[in-house]
Amino acid sequence: MKTANTTEKIIPHLGSFSSISVKDLQSVSLLNRCDSKYVFNVKKSPGVFKKLCNNYNILSIKSQRVFPYKTVYFDTPDLQFFHAHHNGKLNRYKVRSREYVGLNKFFNEIKFKSNKGNTIKSRMKRSHISSTIDHNFAKFLTAETTLDPNTLVAKLFVFFNRITLVDKQFTERVTIDFGLQFTYKRQAHHLNTLVIAEVKKDKYSNQAHAETVFKDERIYTMGCSKYCVGISALHTNIKTGNLKPRLQRLQRIIDQPN
Repeated sequence: MKTANTTEKIIPHLGSFSSISVKDLQSVSLLNRCDSKYVFNVKKSPGVFKKLCNNYNILSIKSQRVFPYKTVYFDTPDLQFFHAHHNGKLNRYKVRSREYVGLNKFFNEIKFKSNKGNTIKSRMKRSHISSTIDHNFAKFLTAETTLDPNTLVAKLFVFFNRITLVDKQFTERVTIDFGLQFTYKRQAHHLNTLVIAEVKKDKYSNQAHAETVFKDERIYTMGCSKYCVGISALHTNIKTGNLKPRLQRLQRIIDQPN
């Protein structure tokens, strides 16, 4: 897996952060939260982490600070979930199975974006990552959604690394994903120089320190669905017109010179 390019540029900066545990992380409830994504080239990471370390702690589990994720995304054969996202339709779903590599944790997950703009996430523990809709997965989907489990198949496999930061006041979380890889039917697409950060804070709170840091580093908010990026890269003959400006902007970030 070609993640060294990004990983080697990020890991050296993590030693400046103080550690927190999963229990500490769970104290950041954020029951009424808003999320903002920021996308940047790994070349900006030294300045970003230098400015974040005094205000944020880093999640550490058994001395591990970087956590690999494997995800299988499901959709209909004609990609109804993808097209709903592409067309800006609300009341839409994402269905996935996820492995927290090295932690022996597995979940089937459903994300529902309502017509009020709220995102509702449901998940169930599993003993393995699923690449098919088995009996237990189907029962979960039937209980939580109006979807027909028999219509869903694996359409994208995603790998990335994640760092999780929490501010010193335990009011904000920042996830930082890097080393993205997409695969489907022996095809692969790598985004080794791309970093996706997401700031999660209370809906009515003031600007997060991380948001100020990103602004100082000329990193701006940008919607970026890993699923949509991966599908656009690996599936042919699909409609991507509405995503084209965003994909072009991503490419400019990836190609950013020193």
